[in-house]
Amino acid sequence: MIMDNRLETNPVSYVTGAVVFTVLICFLAKIPVIADEVKNGISAKSTCTFRIDTDIYSDPKKAPIKHTLTLFTESVYYDFEDGDSGRVTVIDPGRSRIILLDRRRQVKSEVMTEEILRTIDNARVQADAKLSTVTLKDFQKSSNGETVAVVSNDSIEYRSTLYAPTVPDMASQYAEFANWSARLNSVYAPMPPYLRLDLNELIASRDMLPKELTRTSRKGIRQSQLICRLRVNDRLSEDDRSRIARVGAMMAEFSTVPIKDYWNEPVVIQASAAESRKD
Repeated sequence: MIMDNRLETNPVSYVTGAVVFTVLICFLAKIPVIADEVKNGISAKSTCTFRIDTDIYSDPKKAPIKHTLTLFTESVYYDFEDGDSGRVTVIDPGRSRIILLDRRRQVKSEVMTEEILRTIDNARVQADAKLSTVTLKDFQKSSNGETVAVVSNDSIEYRSTLYAPTVPDMASQYAEFANWSARLNSVYAPMPPYLRLDLNELIASRDMLPKELTRTSRKGIRQSQLICRLRVNDRLSEDDRSRIARVGAMMAEFSTVPIKDYWNEPVVIQASAAESRKD
């Protein structure tokens, strides 16, 4: 699931993802090793496979404004926007790359993870201190006893209810996916990733998964929210595996465009290799 920052700027992780997620009051005395690996983008190969469906709401009383399906297999993460017609993001930390596929335009682009990290590091130097200063980073209990992770600064608050997954490795895989999603969104939307990365680190420190995640943005007296509700299945279906196979075909057949043209429509779509062979 990508809580795409462009959802808010357009207006409301539009993630890939839309619904695109510090004075420290409380911090854990000791962060487990896996949290350090997640924070620094270090990928440990995993045999864990599962899926997460995410519905994103701007108003919890109305229908979701966006749906994503994320498939996790062998430390590669496939994020599908809006069913079988939207964009696909393939996050492959083991190969240090993120591949972007636009099924409607039949184009693809690729960005290296090192380039994303370098861009974020350069931006951090120039960032407004208010956007990178955490005023709260803690665990709380909800009224019904659920564990809640809370991270906030002067303008944004993330609040996520948590639960323990059936397979502990699912937590580290989700955290790595969420980190790269936040970093990718921050490069192509004007929303620094630092607070969302802090939230991911906090969640990973407990080896848990988010069940519902709310981002509240404040600007003066105005306030807006994005709410993500996640449904986890600890196995992939045959349809899921077929989706992954089709992504492989798209990567071979779609025309390659520069990353700036991928995000900025329209682009001139050149004939794919498969189409060229038909002529």
